[in-house]
Amino acid sequence: MSPAGGTDAHDVRDIIGMRNQSAVVLAVAYAATFAVLAWYARIDVRPGWPQAAGVLAILAGALALIRAPGDPLPWRWTALVAAAGPGAALTVFPFLPADPALALSTWPIGAGAGLTSYLAVRGRTATTWLSVAMTAAVVVAWAVDRGHGALDGVLRCLPSATVTLTATFFALTLRPVATQTFRMRARTTERRAAEAGAETAREIRRRQRAFLDREARPMLERLATGMPLTAPEQLECRMVEARLRDSVRAPGLLSPRVAIAAEQARRRGVEVVLLDDGGLRDLAPAAAEAVRDRIADAVESARAGSVTARAVPPGRALAATVLLRSPDGATERIEVPVPAA
Repeated sequence: MSPAGGTDAHDVRDIIGMRNQSAVVLAVAYAATFAVLAWYARIDVRPGWPQAAGVLAILAGALALIRAPGDPLPWRWTALVAAAGPGAALTVFPFLPADPALALSTWPIGAGAGLTSYLAVRGRTATTWLSVAMTAAVVVAWAVDRGHGALDGVLRCLPSATVTLTATFFALTLRPVATQTFRMRARTTERRAAEAGAETAREIRRRQRAFLDREARPMLERLATGMPLTAPEQLECRMVEARLRDSVRAPGLLSPRVAIAAEQARRRGVEVVLLDDGGLRDLAPAAAEAVRDRIADAVESARAGSVTARAVPPGRALAATVLLRSPDGATERIEVPVPAA
C-alpha cells in the first residue's frame, strides 16, 4: 500500500466499491437509518438535540470514510471517523434513563460499530479498536452511573464488538490481496505503456522510411548514375535536403501549409530555418494549428534574406517566435503568444 495519504491510484476503496456514487447514497442511507431509530427513541431521550448531534456525527464519519482519498486513510480523516461513534454515544447516553423503554435507544453503539468496521478496512486497525474502547467506556460509565454495573455496559457493547472483530479479520485478509492487485495493475500499466511506446517508435520508423522513399530515393538513384546534375536538379537536391532537415529538427512545426510556405520561400532564394523546442506539444490541436498558420504567414511574407521560426519550450507565455532578416541587415521579430483557451 502507499503511505498515509498516498497516491489516489492505490486506494482500497477501488476493491470494495467505495468510490462509486452509490457509496455516497449508502452512507447517507446509513445515517438516515439511525436518524429513524433516534426518532423512535425520542421517548427515552429528552431533549431532542443530543440525538440530532449524534446522527450528524455518524453522517460526517460515514461520508469521510468513503470520500477521503488515500490509503491508509489519512490521520485527520481517521480521527474524524474514529470519533464519530464515541461522540454519538457521548451526546446520547448522558440523557438516557436507567431503563430505556426501547432497546434501540442505545443505537450509537451499533452506529459506531459500522464505522469502525470500515475504518479497519481503510487500514487503521489500531485506531478502530481505540474507537471501540472509547465507545465502550462511555457505555460502561453510563451503566455504572445508572446502577447496572460495568458488566452490563460491556455486554451491551459485545455484539457490536464482534461485528468489528469480524471486519478486522476481513481487512487483514483483504488488504494484502489489494496490495497484490495494485502491484499487478501497476505492472500491467507499465507493460502497456512500454508496448505503446514500442508501437509508436515502430510507427515513427515506418513513416520515416516512407518519407525517405518518397523524398530522397529518386534523387539518390539519380546521383547513383554518376551523370552531372542540371541546375534544376541541384535546386531539387537542396529542397530535398531542407525537407529532410525540417522533418528532423522541427516535426512539431510542420503542417502542410508551413511545409509548402517554406519550400516556396526557399525556391525564391530565402534561407528558411525551422526549429522545434516542443512548445506546441501541450497545446490543443486547434491552438497548435493557429500557431502554425501564424508561422506560415510570416514565411510567406519573406521575399529575400532569411527566416528563422522556432517553437519555444513548453510552459512559456509565447508559443513561437519568427525572426525575419532582410538582405540589408534589418530584422523583424514576430512573437506568437499561446492562444487563449
